[in-house]
Amino acid sequence: MALMAVTPAVAQEPSQTAGTRGPFVLPYRAADTMAPEDQALWHSRQKDLIRAAAIHGYNLDAKDVSGAGAWSVQESGCPLIAGALLLRYQQQHPDGSESAFAAVVPRNGDPVRVVAAVHHSTLNFTPSYESPETYTLFNGLVSPQTVGVETSWLTLGACYADVSGQQVAMSQNGDHANILTPGPQLQVDLVRDKRAIGFAQPDGSHSYKIWTISLNEKGNATRVRKEGHSVDTLHGLHPSEPTAKLLQPNEQPPVKPFPDVIP
Repeated sequence: MALMAVTPAVAQEPSQTAGTRGPFVLPYRAADTMAPEDQALWHSRQKDLIRAAAIHGYNLDAKDVSGAGAWSVQESGCPLIAGALLLRYQQQHPDGSESAFAAVVPRNGDPVRVVAAVHHSTLNFTPSYESPETYTLFNGLVSPQTVGVETSWLTLGACYADVSGQQVAMSQNGDHANILTPGPQLQVDLVRDKRAIGFAQPDGSHSYKIWTISLNEKGNATRVRKEGHSVDTLHGLHPSEPTAKLLQPNEQPPVKPFPDVIP
């Protein structure tokens, strides 16, 4: 199997100091700072949002102890989703637990979709990021025309996480704050025309989670897994690979922090 290992190039975040690199995150906007047309769309679909959230066990009319709305709302800045408003709802409960979900509000008037992420810090039996329904929703939102050689694969992975209701901060090569977690990789199977995005999400000071998003030739998600790891068990860290390195069939790949994830 000919395998191409690619380290995606990611633009430096404006808040990062020159010469340093922190976790990669998509930009987010609070509800009161959204563009006027997005705010108008959001307000016009409130009844639909309340009904769709209620189907999944979320009460958008809930109030906090001060009597204000209990939910915070952010707009995802995913640049690959133009046909819908992608929102993340989050609620902190008095016991310290969290509820969160993603809401997709189509700009063409189609039904609102809700992806349940957590209820009181408890995942669904099938986590949202592993659900075939989430694959289908994501693949319908991200047009194949928007995914090409110029696409940042980190951005594609972060957009998938957002659609699944999982807001992530990804470790990068050179991320000094998370030096013990592996950097991201894109694996390409040139024979079967498959791809897999692998990236680490810091989870406390001693552990991290590795996301593996398998894609077909059109960039559609076909399988997603997320596994926990301890920094104490990580071996084989190495510097960033060149932009692209084609491995010959008889050539052994270098030691990688990610396994060969393409099935």
